[in-house]
Amino acid sequence: MTEPTGTPTPPSTLLPRILRVALPIGVLALGLGAGVAILQTKPAPRRKASGPSVVDVEALTLRATNYRVILRSQGSVSSPTQTTLVSRVAGTVQEAPFQAGAFVSSGAVLIRLDEQDLELALRELTQQGAQAQASLQEAASEEEAAAALAALAEERVEIEAAELARIAGLAKQGVSSDSEITVAKRNHVAARTTLATQETRLQTLRAGRRVLREQLGLIATRVAKARLDLARAQVRAPFTARVLSRAVTRGQYVTAGTPLAVIHGLDRVELRLPISFAQQRYLGLSHGHGPAATSGGPRVKIRSRAGGASWVGRVLRSEALVDPESRQLFAVAEVLEPYGTPSEPASEPLRVGEFVSAEIEGQLLEGVFVIPRSASPLPGQVLVISADDVLRRQEVEVLWSDAESLVVSGLEAGERLCTTPVVFAGESVKVRVHQPGVPSK
Repeated sequence: MTEPTGTPTPPSTLLPRILRVALPIGVLALGLGAGVAILQTKPAPRRKASGPSVVDVEALTLRATNYRVILRSQGSVSSPTQTTLVSRVAGTVQEAPFQAGAFVSSGAVLIRLDEQDLELALRELTQQGAQAQASLQEAASEEEAAAALAALAEERVEIEAAELARIAGLAKQGVSSDSEITVAKRNHVAARTTLATQETRLQTLRAGRRVLREQLGLIATRVAKARLDLARAQVRAPFTARVLSRAVTRGQYVTAGTPLAVIHGLDRVELRLPISFAQQRYLGLSHGHGPAATSGGPRVKIRSRAGGASWVGRVLRSEALVDPESRQLFAVAEVLEPYGTPSEPASEPLRVGEFVSAEIEGQLLEGVFVIPRSASPLPGQVLVISADDVLRRQEVEVLWSDAESLVVSGLEAGERLCTTPVVFAGESVKVRVHQPGVPSK
Protein backbone atom coordinates (compact mmCIF):
# COMPACT_ATOMS: atom_id res chain seq x y z
CA MET A 1 0.00 0.00 0.00
CA THR A 2 1.43 3.36 -1.10
CA GLU A 3 0.82 6.80 0.63
CA PRO A 4 -0.30 9.84 -1.47
CA THR A 5 2.23 12.62 -1.80
CA GLY A 6 1.23 16.41 -1.79
CA THR A 7 2.06 18.65 -4.73
CA PRO A 8 4.12 21.79 -3.70
CA THR A 9 2.63 25.30 -4.49
CA PRO A 10 4.55 27.11 -7.17
CA PRO A 11 6.13 30.51 -6.22
CA SER A 12 4.31 32.25 -9.06
CA THR A 13 0.95 31.59 -7.42
CA LEU A 14 1.84 32.55 -3.78
CA LEU A 15 2.96 36.16 -4.49
CA PRO A 16 -0.37 37.51 -5.77
CA ARG A 17 -2.12 36.19 -2.63
CA ILE A 18 0.28 38.07 -0.34
CA LEU A 19 -0.22 41.31 -2.32
CA ARG A 20 -4.01 41.09 -2.09
CA VAL A 21 -3.82 41.06 1.74
CA ALA A 22 -0.95 43.45 2.38
CA LEU A 23 -1.91 46.22 -0.06
CA PRO A 24 -5.25 47.29 1.61
CA ILE A 25 -3.61 47.24 5.05
CA GLY A 26 -0.87 49.49 3.81
CA VAL A 27 -3.27 51.98 2.20
CA LEU A 28 -5.34 52.14 5.42
CA ALA A 29 -2.28 52.76 7.57
CA LEU A 30 -1.07 55.48 5.21
CA GLY A 31 -4.45 57.33 5.32
CA LEU A 32 -4.61 57.14 9.12
CA GLY A 33 -1.17 58.58 9.45
CA ALA A 34 -1.96 61.44 7.08
CA GLY A 35 -5.13 62.31 9.07
CA VAL A 36 -3.26 62.43 12.35
CA ALA A 37 -0.62 64.66 10.79
CA ILE A 38 -3.25 67.10 9.47
CA LEU A 39 -5.00 67.36 12.86
CA GLN A 40 -1.76 68.01 14.65
CA THR A 41 -0.65 70.71 12.23
CA LYS A 42 -4.12 72.50 12.07
CA PRO A 43 -3.94 76.07 13.40
CA ALA A 44 -6.06 76.87 16.48
CA PRO A 45 -9.34 78.78 15.72
CA ARG A 46 -9.29 82.47 16.41
CA ARG A 47 -11.69 83.42 19.20
CA LYS A 48 -13.81 86.51 18.76
CA ALA A 49 -15.00 88.43 21.76
CA SER A 50 -18.80 88.85 21.88
CA GLY A 51 -21.12 90.81 24.20
CA PRO A 52 -24.29 89.50 25.85
CA SER A 53 -27.13 88.44 23.46
CA VAL A 54 -30.15 90.72 23.14
CA VAL A 55 -33.68 89.34 22.41
CA ASP A 56 -36.24 91.39 20.50
CA VAL A 57 -39.62 91.31 22.29
CA GLU A 58 -42.92 93.12 22.36
CA ALA A 59 -44.19 94.59 25.61
CA LEU A 60 -47.52 95.63 27.12
CA THR A 61 -47.78 98.33 29.75
CA LEU A 62 -50.06 97.03 32.50
CA ARG A 63 -53.14 98.95 33.57
CA ALA A 64 -55.48 97.82 36.33
CA THR A 65 -59.12 97.49 35.27
CA ASN A 66 -62.45 96.07 36.32
CA TYR A 67 -63.42 92.91 34.48
CA ARG A 68 -66.91 91.44 34.23
CA VAL A 69 -66.76 87.64 34.13
CA ILE A 70 -68.88 86.13 31.35
CA LEU A 71 -69.97 82.53 31.95
CA ARG A 72 -70.81 80.72 28.72
CA SER A 73 -73.21 77.82 28.72
CA GLN A 74 -75.98 76.25 26.69
CA GLY A 75 -79.23 74.44 27.31
CA SER A 76 -82.82 73.77 26.27
CA VAL A 77 -85.82 75.99 26.88
CA SER A 78 -88.57 74.60 29.11
CA SER A 79 -91.76 75.96 30.63
CA PRO A 80 -92.27 75.99 34.41
CA THR A 81 -96.02 76.07 33.81
CA GLN A 82 -96.24 73.16 31.40
CA THR A 83 -99.13 70.92 32.43
CA THR A 84 -101.12 67.96 31.17
CA LEU A 85 -104.89 68.43 31.18
CA VAL A 86 -106.81 65.28 32.11
CA SER A 87 -110.50 64.44 32.07
CA ARG A 88 -112.20 64.65 35.47
CA VAL A 89 -115.34 62.85 34.26
CA ALA A 90 -116.18 60.11 31.78
CA GLY A 91 -117.86 60.86 28.48
CA THR A 92 -117.61 61.11 24.72
CA VAL A 93 -115.55 63.94 23.22
CA GLN A 94 -118.04 66.24 21.50
CA GLU A 95 -115.74 69.10 20.52
CA ALA A 96 -111.94 69.44 20.28
CA PRO A 97 -111.44 72.69 18.37
CA PHE A 98 -107.79 73.45 19.13
CA GLN A 99 -104.80 71.83 17.42
CA ALA A 100 -101.16 71.63 18.55
CA GLY A 101 -99.48 75.01 18.33
CA ALA A 102 -102.65 77.03 18.91
CA PHE A 103 -102.68 79.95 21.34
CA VAL A 104 -105.56 79.96 23.82
CA SER A 105 -106.71 82.51 26.35
CA SER A 106 -107.45 81.78 29.99
CA GLY A 107 -110.84 80.07 30.35
CA ALA A 108 -111.12 79.01 26.71
CA VAL A 109 -112.82 75.62 26.16
CA LEU A 110 -110.24 73.16 24.81
CA ILE A 111 -112.28 69.93 25.02
CA ARG A 112 -116.05 69.55 25.40
CA LEU A 113 -117.54 66.20 26.51
CA ASP A 114 -121.12 65.00 25.98
CA GLU A 115 -123.20 66.53 28.81
CA GLN A 116 -126.51 64.63 28.48
CA ASP A 117 -125.82 61.94 31.09
CA LEU A 118 -124.45 64.50 33.50
CA GLU A 119 -127.49 66.76 33.04
CA LEU A 120 -129.86 63.82 33.71
CA ALA A 121 -127.97 62.89 36.87
CA LEU A 122 -128.14 66.48 38.07
CA ARG A 123 -131.89 66.67 37.36
CA GLU A 124 -132.56 63.43 39.26
CA LEU A 125 -130.59 64.61 42.28
CA THR A 126 -132.36 67.95 42.21
CA GLN A 127 -135.73 66.19 42.36
CA GLN A 128 -134.54 64.04 45.24
CA GLY A 129 -133.50 67.17 47.05
CA ALA A 130 -136.91 68.76 46.51
CA GLN A 131 -138.63 65.65 47.89
CA ALA A 132 -136.33 65.58 50.91
CA GLN A 133 -137.03 69.27 51.53
CA ALA A 134 -140.81 68.63 51.43
CA SER A 135 -140.46 65.70 53.83
CA LEU A 136 -138.42 67.85 56.16
CA GLN A 137 -141.05 70.58 56.16
CA GLU A 138 -143.78 68.02 56.87
CA ALA A 139 -141.75 66.56 59.73
CA ALA A 140 -141.28 70.05 61.11
CA SER A 141 -145.05 70.62 61.11
CA GLU A 142 -145.68 67.29 62.85
CA GLU A 143 -142.99 68.09 65.41
CA GLU A 144 -144.56 71.47 66.07
CA ALA A 145 -148.02 69.86 66.62
CA ALA A 146 -146.55 67.18 68.88
CA ALA A 147 -144.78 69.83 70.93
CA ALA A 148 -148.10 71.67 71.40
CA LEU A 149 -149.85 68.45 72.53
CA ALA A 150 -147.01 67.71 74.93
CA ALA A 151 -147.38 71.19 76.40
CA LEU A 152 -151.13 70.65 76.90
CA ALA A 153 -150.47 67.27 78.49
CA GLU A 154 -147.98 68.87 80.87
CA GLU A 155 -150.56 71.52 81.83
CA ARG A 156 -153.17 68.79 82.46
CA VAL A 157 -150.72 66.95 84.73
CA GLU A 158 -150.27 70.10 86.74
CA ILE A 159 -154.04 70.62 86.97
CA GLU A 160 -154.74 67.03 88.02
CA ALA A 161 -151.92 67.19 90.58
CA ALA A 162 -153.44 70.34 92.09
CA GLU A 163 -156.88 68.73 92.11
CA LEU A 164 -155.52 65.64 93.85
CA ALA A 165 -153.83 67.79 96.49
CA ARG A 166 -157.07 69.75 97.09
CA ILE A 167 -159.18 66.63 97.53
CA ALA A 168 -156.58 65.06 99.81
CA GLY A 169 -156.72 68.20 102.01
CA LEU A 170 -160.51 68.00 102.20
CA ALA A 171 -160.28 64.32 103.09
CA LYS A 172 -158.14 65.22 106.09
CA GLN A 173 -160.90 67.60 107.14
CA GLY A 174 -163.50 64.84 106.63
CA VAL A 175 -165.26 66.74 103.88
CA SER A 176 -164.41 64.54 100.83
CA SER A 177 -165.01 60.85 100.44
CA ASP A 178 -162.61 58.06 99.52
CA SER A 179 -164.21 57.68 96.10
CA GLU A 180 -163.36 61.30 95.25
CA ILE A 181 -159.75 60.70 96.23
CA THR A 182 -159.64 57.58 94.06
CA VAL A 183 -161.03 59.44 91.04
CA ALA A 184 -158.53 62.30 91.52
CA LYS A 185 -155.63 59.83 91.67
CA ARG A 186 -156.89 58.05 88.55
CA ASN A 187 -157.13 61.35 86.64
CA HIS A 188 -153.62 62.36 87.73
CA VAL A 189 -152.15 59.04 86.56
CA ALA A 190 -153.95 59.33 83.22
CA ALA A 191 -152.59 62.85 82.69
CA ARG A 192 -149.06 61.71 83.38
CA THR A 193 -149.47 58.79 81.02
CA THR A 194 -150.67 61.10 78.26
CA LEU A 195 -147.70 63.44 78.89
CA ALA A 196 -145.22 60.55 78.62
CA THR A 197 -146.82 59.43 75.35
CA GLN A 198 -146.67 62.90 73.85
CA GLU A 199 -143.05 63.39 74.92
CA THR A 200 -142.06 60.04 73.38
CA ARG A 201 -143.80 60.95 70.12
CA LEU A 202 -142.11 64.37 70.14
CA GLN A 203 -138.66 62.79 70.59
CA THR A 204 -139.36 60.36 67.74
CA LEU A 205 -140.40 63.18 65.42
CA ARG A 206 -137.32 65.19 66.35
CA ALA A 207 -135.05 62.20 65.60
CA GLY A 208 -136.79 61.67 62.27
CA ARG A 209 -136.38 65.33 61.42
CA ARG A 210 -132.63 65.13 62.15
CA VAL A 211 -132.36 62.12 59.80
CA LEU A 212 -134.23 64.02 57.08
CA ARG A 213 -131.97 67.04 57.57
CA GLU A 214 -128.87 64.85 57.18
CA GLN A 215 -130.32 63.23 54.08
CA LEU A 216 -131.06 66.64 52.63
CA GLY A 217 -127.46 67.72 53.30
CA LEU A 218 -126.15 64.59 51.59
CA ILE A 219 -128.38 65.19 48.57
CA ALA A 220 -127.23 68.81 48.43
CA THR A 221 -123.62 67.60 48.37
CA ARG A 222 -124.40 65.19 45.55
CA VAL A 223 -126.15 67.95 43.65
CA ALA A 224 -123.10 70.18 44.03
CA LYS A 225 -120.91 67.30 42.82
CA ALA A 226 -123.17 66.73 39.83
CA ARG A 227 -123.03 70.43 38.93
CA LEU A 228 -119.25 70.32 39.23
CA ASP A 229 -119.09 67.25 36.98
CA LEU A 230 -121.29 69.03 34.47
CA ALA A 231 -118.93 72.00 34.50
CA ARG A 232 -115.96 69.65 34.16
CA ALA A 233 -117.38 68.31 30.92
CA GLN A 234 -115.93 71.51 29.47
CA VAL A 235 -112.15 71.33 29.84
CA ARG A 236 -110.90 74.91 29.96
CA ALA A 237 -107.43 76.45 29.79
CA PRO A 238 -106.38 77.39 33.36
CA PHE A 239 -104.24 80.25 32.01
CA THR A 240 -103.23 81.91 28.76
CA ALA A 241 -101.24 79.21 27.05
CA ARG A 242 -100.08 77.48 23.91
CA VAL A 243 -101.16 73.95 23.03
CA LEU A 244 -98.18 71.62 22.76
CA SER A 245 -100.14 68.49 21.89
CA ARG A 246 -103.69 67.08 21.81
CA ALA A 247 -104.28 63.43 22.70
CA VAL A 248 -107.99 62.92 21.82
CA THR A 249 -110.27 63.44 18.84
CA ARG A 250 -113.97 64.05 18.40
CA GLY A 251 -116.14 60.99 19.11
CA GLN A 252 -113.55 59.32 21.35
CA TYR A 253 -114.77 58.00 24.71
CA VAL A 254 -112.62 58.94 27.67
CA THR A 255 -112.70 57.99 31.33
CA ALA A 256 -111.74 60.03 34.36
CA GLY A 257 -107.97 60.54 34.37
CA THR A 258 -107.48 60.25 30.59
CA PRO A 259 -104.83 62.74 29.31
CA LEU A 260 -106.44 65.20 26.90
CA ALA A 261 -103.84 67.85 25.99
CA VAL A 262 -100.51 69.36 27.05
CA ILE A 263 -100.21 73.15 27.32
CA HIS A 264 -97.68 75.63 28.65
CA GLY A 265 -97.94 79.22 29.81
CA LEU A 266 -96.78 82.21 27.79
CA ASP A 267 -95.68 84.49 30.63
CA ARG A 268 -92.20 82.99 31.13
CA VAL A 269 -89.81 80.19 30.23
CA GLU A 270 -86.83 78.69 32.02
CA LEU A 271 -83.43 77.33 30.99
CA ARG A 272 -81.23 74.81 32.81
CA LEU A 273 -77.66 75.95 32.14
CA PRO A 274 -74.80 73.64 33.20
CA ILE A 275 -71.90 75.35 34.96
CA SER A 276 -68.72 73.98 36.50
CA PHE A 277 -67.69 74.40 40.12
CA ALA A 278 -64.98 76.83 39.00
CA GLN A 279 -67.62 78.97 37.28
CA GLN A 280 -70.02 78.79 40.21
CA ARG A 281 -67.87 81.01 42.43
CA TYR A 282 -68.30 83.86 39.94
CA LEU A 283 -72.06 83.42 39.52
CA GLY A 284 -72.97 85.65 42.46
CA LEU A 285 -75.90 83.59 43.81
CA SER A 286 -76.60 83.06 47.50
CA HIS A 287 -76.35 79.47 48.73
CA GLY A 288 -77.70 80.06 52.23
CA HIS A 289 -81.11 79.32 53.69
CA GLY A 290 -84.17 81.19 52.58
CA PRO A 291 -86.38 81.47 49.49
CA ALA A 292 -84.86 81.66 46.02
CA ALA A 293 -84.56 85.03 44.38
CA THR A 294 -87.44 86.04 42.11
CA SER A 295 -85.73 89.03 40.46
CA GLY A 296 -82.46 90.89 40.33
CA GLY A 297 -80.27 87.83 39.68
CA PRO A 298 -77.33 87.81 37.27
CA ARG A 299 -78.26 89.01 33.80
CA VAL A 300 -78.09 86.42 31.03
CA LYS A 301 -78.08 86.97 27.27
CA ILE A 302 -79.55 84.12 25.27
CA ARG A 303 -78.92 83.47 21.59
CA SER A 304 -80.59 81.04 19.26
CA ARG A 305 -78.31 78.37 17.81
CA ALA A 306 -80.39 78.38 14.63
CA GLY A 307 -80.44 82.12 13.91
CA GLY A 308 -79.39 85.51 15.16
CA ALA A 309 -82.30 86.18 17.54
CA SER A 310 -81.43 87.01 21.14
CA TRP A 311 -83.27 87.49 24.43
CA VAL A 312 -82.39 88.82 27.88
CA GLY A 313 -83.26 87.12 31.15
CA ARG A 314 -82.14 86.63 34.73
CA VAL A 315 -80.61 83.74 36.65
CA LEU A 316 -82.98 82.87 39.50
CA ARG A 317 -81.25 80.07 41.35
CA SER A 318 -78.96 77.08 41.15
CA GLU A 319 -80.32 73.58 41.53
CA ALA A 320 -79.60 71.65 44.72
CA LEU A 321 -78.24 68.48 43.11
CA VAL A 322 -75.04 67.90 41.16
CA ASP A 323 -75.35 65.94 37.91
CA PRO A 324 -73.79 62.54 38.75
CA GLU A 325 -72.54 62.07 35.17
CA SER A 326 -71.06 65.45 34.29
CA ARG A 327 -70.34 66.57 37.89
CA GLN A 328 -71.78 69.96 37.05
CA LEU A 329 -74.34 72.22 38.65
CA PHE A 330 -77.30 73.74 36.84
CA ALA A 331 -78.20 77.40 36.99
CA VAL A 332 -81.86 78.13 36.26
CA ALA A 333 -82.47 81.26 34.18
CA GLU A 334 -85.83 82.87 33.46
CA VAL A 335 -87.00 84.89 30.46
CA LEU A 336 -90.23 86.86 30.83
CA GLU A 337 -92.73 87.28 28.00
CA PRO A 338 -90.92 84.97 25.52
CA TYR A 339 -93.74 85.49 23.01
CA GLY A 340 -94.04 89.20 23.64
CA THR A 341 -97.23 90.91 24.83
CA PRO A 342 -100.62 91.19 23.11
CA SER A 343 -99.83 94.80 22.23
CA GLU A 344 -96.23 94.06 21.16
CA PRO A 345 -95.80 90.45 19.98
CA ALA A 346 -92.22 89.23 19.65
CA SER A 347 -90.83 89.10 16.12
CA GLU A 348 -88.96 85.92 17.06
CA PRO A 349 -90.38 84.01 20.08
CA LEU A 350 -88.27 81.88 22.39
CA ARG A 351 -89.94 78.51 21.90
CA VAL A 352 -90.13 75.66 24.38
CA GLY A 353 -87.68 72.90 23.46
CA GLU A 354 -85.31 75.21 21.54
CA PHE A 355 -81.58 74.67 22.14
CA VAL A 356 -79.82 77.98 22.85
CA SER A 357 -76.49 79.35 23.99
CA ALA A 358 -76.23 81.68 26.98
CA GLU A 359 -73.79 84.27 28.32
CA ILE A 360 -74.22 84.92 32.04
CA GLU A 361 -72.87 88.14 33.52
CA GLY A 362 -70.91 86.93 36.51
CA GLN A 363 -68.99 88.68 39.26
CA LEU A 364 -67.18 91.98 38.64
CA LEU A 365 -63.45 91.55 39.34
CA GLU A 366 -61.98 94.87 40.46
CA GLY A 367 -58.36 96.00 40.10
CA VAL A 368 -57.24 93.08 37.93
CA PHE A 369 -55.09 92.81 34.80
CA VAL A 370 -56.24 91.36 31.48
CA ILE A 371 -53.31 89.91 29.58
CA PRO A 372 -52.99 87.78 26.41
CA ARG A 373 -52.45 84.07 26.86
CA SER A 374 -49.10 84.34 25.04
CA ALA A 375 -47.77 86.37 27.96
CA SER A 376 -47.80 83.35 30.28
CA PRO A 377 -45.14 80.82 29.17
CA LEU A 378 -45.84 78.62 32.19
CA PRO A 379 -49.01 78.23 34.27
CA GLY A 380 -49.12 80.96 36.91
CA GLN A 381 -46.05 82.78 35.59
CA VAL A 382 -45.40 85.82 33.40
CA LEU A 383 -42.27 87.63 32.20
CA VAL A 384 -41.92 91.21 33.43
CA ILE A 385 -39.43 93.62 31.85
CA SER A 386 -37.48 95.72 34.34
CA ALA A 387 -36.51 99.38 33.85
CA ASP A 388 -33.12 98.34 32.44
CA ASP A 389 -34.76 95.97 29.89
CA VAL A 390 -34.07 92.71 31.68
CA LEU A 391 -36.59 89.83 31.87
CA ARG A 392 -37.84 88.73 35.29
CA ARG A 393 -40.21 85.89 36.08
CA GLN A 394 -43.24 86.89 38.16
CA GLU A 395 -45.77 84.62 39.92
CA VAL A 396 -49.41 85.61 39.32
CA GLU A 397 -52.84 84.29 40.34
CA VAL A 398 -55.07 83.43 37.40
CA LEU A 399 -58.59 84.47 38.40
CA TRP A 400 -60.33 83.83 35.09
CA SER A 401 -59.45 82.78 31.57
CA ASP A 402 -61.03 82.44 28.18
CA ALA A 403 -59.82 81.44 24.74
CA GLU A 404 -57.71 84.58 24.24
CA SER A 405 -57.04 86.25 27.58
CA LEU A 406 -56.08 85.66 31.19
CA VAL A 407 -57.39 87.75 34.09
CA VAL A 408 -54.70 87.84 36.76
CA SER A 409 -53.70 89.55 39.97
CA GLY A 410 -50.28 89.95 41.60
CA LEU A 411 -48.89 92.59 39.22
CA GLU A 412 -48.40 96.33 39.51
CA ALA A 413 -49.87 98.97 37.26
CA GLY A 414 -47.25 100.54 34.98
CA GLU A 415 -45.09 97.43 34.77
CA ARG A 416 -44.10 96.20 31.32
CA LEU A 417 -45.22 92.69 30.43
CA CYS A 418 -43.40 90.64 27.81
CA THR A 419 -45.98 89.37 25.32
CA THR A 420 -43.51 87.61 23.00
CA PRO A 421 -43.06 83.87 23.69
CA VAL A 422 -39.43 83.50 24.75
CA VAL A 423 -38.25 79.88 24.70
CA PHE A 424 -36.16 78.86 27.75
CA ALA A 425 -36.02 82.41 29.00
CA GLY A 426 -34.03 82.66 32.17
CA GLU A 427 -33.44 85.39 34.67
CA SER A 428 -31.49 88.51 33.60
CA VAL A 429 -32.00 88.03 29.86
CA LYS A 430 -31.40 91.32 28.08
CA VAL A 431 -34.20 92.34 25.71
CA ARG A 432 -34.87 95.02 23.15
CA VAL A 433 -38.46 96.28 23.55
CA HIS A 434 -40.55 97.67 20.72
CA GLN A 435 -44.24 98.39 20.43
CA PRO A 436 -46.42 96.24 18.19
CA GLY A 437 -46.60 97.63 14.68
CA VAL A 438 -43.58 99.97 15.18
CA PRO A 439 -40.28 98.84 13.58
CA SER A 440 -37.35 98.29 15.95
CA LYS A 441 -34.52 100.81 15.92
